[in-house]
Amino acid sequence: MDKKPDYWSKFLTWLVYSFIFIFSIYPYSDTDWGWHYRYGEYFIKTGSVLRKDIFSWTMNGFRWINPSWFYDVFLYVSFKYVGFAGLMVIGGLIALLVYYISIKPFRLQIWQKIILGLFSFDFVTLILRQSLRSQILILPFYPILAITLMKSKEKPKLLFFLPLVFLLWANLHASFTLGLAIMFILLLTKIIFGFKNEKPNLKIYLAVMVLSFLATLVNPFTLGLYFEALRHTNNQILSSYVVEWMPFFNYFRFGYFQGYIFISYILIMVVGFIRRRKISDIPYVVTIFLLVYLTFESFRFVGPLLAFSLPVVAMMAQEIKINLKKPAILQYLTSIFLVTLIMFGIKNRIIAINMFNYQYDDYCYWSTHCSEKLTRYLLKNPPVGNGFNFFDWGGYLIGRGIKSLYFVDGRMVTWKADNFYPFVDYYNIYYKKDYRRFAQYNFDWVIIPSDSNIAHDLLKNNFFLGSWKRVYYDEKASYFVRQR
Repeated sequence: MDKKPDYWSKFLTWLVYSFIFIFSIYPYSDTDWGWHYRYGEYFIKTGSVLRKDIFSWTMNGFRWINPSWFYDVFLYVSFKYVGFAGLMVIGGLIALLVYYISIKPFRLQIWQKIILGLFSFDFVTLILRQSLRSQILILPFYPILAITLMKSKEKPKLLFFLPLVFLLWANLHASFTLGLAIMFILLLTKIIFGFKNEKPNLKIYLAVMVLSFLATLVNPFTLGLYFEALRHTNNQILSSYVVEWMPFFNYFRFGYFQGYIFISYILIMVVGFIRRRKISDIPYVVTIFLLVYLTFESFRFVGPLLAFSLPVVAMMAQEIKINLKKPAILQYLTSIFLVTLIMFGIKNRIIAINMFNYQYDDYCYWSTHCSEKLTRYLLKNPPVGNGFNFFDWGGYLIGRGIKSLYFVDGRMVTWKADNFYPFVDYYNIYYKKDYRRFAQYNFDWVIIPSDSNIAHDLLKNNFFLGSWKRVYYDEKASYFVRQR
C-alpha cells in the first residue's frame, strides 16, 4: 500500500529552505568589488586575461597570477545585468545550494532539517557578511565532493564527475588545492584501509586523482596557480595584518554566541563518529578534523569546514529516528515559528537594506564607509601624479573608473618585488604614523578617512608631511593635494 504524501513535511521543508535563503542575504560589501569588476570587464572587452597590474603606480606592470579570473568575469556580467541586488541574491542562493546539496541525498526528518538549517545559518552569519565573494561562489563544490565520494561505494564511476568539478574550481578560486587535498586524503585512506564491504577500486581511484590534477592545469596560469596558493599559505603578512587569515578565536572571541555554536557543532560530530564506530568513517574523521585544525589556525577555513562536513552530519543524523509528527499542534507551531522568522528576515534582510534599490551610497555605508560624494568629485577632477590612498578604498575607486593610479588595494597584500611590499609600507604609514617613510615617497595627493590620524596631521602641516591643501572634505573622506 502506497504511503500518503506527507504534505506537512514538504511544506515545512520549503519553509526551512526559505529561511536559509532569506537569512543568507546580506548587504553587498566586498571591499574588492571594484578591481574584480574591472578585471572581468577587461576580459569581456578584449577576450584575454589581464595578467599584469594596470591600476597601481607602486607596482605598475607587476605580473601576477589571478586565481579568480573566471569569477571576475562572472561578477562583471552579473553586476552589469542585475546590479548589487542580484549579487546579494546570488550569495543567498549559494548558501541555500550548500544546504540543499548537503541534506538532499539523506532521509531526514523535519526536525533534523531544522536543526541542520540552524547550524547552517549560524555559519552563514560568519562567512557571508560581505555577501558574494569568490570564496563563497565555490562553497557548493565541497558538499558535491563529499557526497560524490560517499555515493562512489554504489557507483564508483560517479567519481569521474570530479575532474569536471576541479576544472571549474581551478578557474574560480585558489582553494581548489584544498579540495584536491581533501579528495586525495579520502581516496588514499580508502586504499590504505581497504574497508570491508567497500573494496577500493584502485584503478578508478588513481585515474580520478590523476585526471583531477590534470584538470586543474587547464587554466590561463597552469602550474602557476599552485605556486600562488603556496605563496598565500606561507605568507606571514596575511596572518599578521588581514583579519580573515588570523586564527579563528582572534577574529571571533569565545564569548560570542556563534563561538559556542561552533564548538557545539564540532562536539556533535565527535559524538556522531564515536556512536557509529564505523571504520568506513575514518576518511571523513581525518578530513574534517584537518579542516577543524585549519579553521582554528585561520578563520578563512570556516566556510570549507561547514560546506564539507554538513553532508557528513546529515548522514549521521538520518540514523536517529524520533517521531515528532504527533501531536499535530507541534507541526502548526513549527510552521508559525518558521513563517515568523521568514517575515522577520524579509523585513531585516531585504527591506531594511533597501535591496532592490541598492546603490553606490548603500555600498559605501555597508562596506568601508567610502564616500560616493568624493567619488563623483574625483570623476570630474581626477588626482594627478602619485598619491596615497586608504587601502580599503582602493578597489572601490578602481571600480568607479576614476582615471588615476593608486598606492595600494585589495589585490596587493602579498605583492612583493625586490623586498618591496607596498602594503607593509601602507600599514606603517597609516597605522604606525611612520611619517619619515611618508616623506620618502613625496606624494602628490592623499585620499583618506576624515577622522584618521594622518588627516588631522596633514591639516597641521607636520614637518615630515610637508605642506598640504584639503581640496575636498566630507564627514567620511578627505582629499589632500600637496602644495609645491
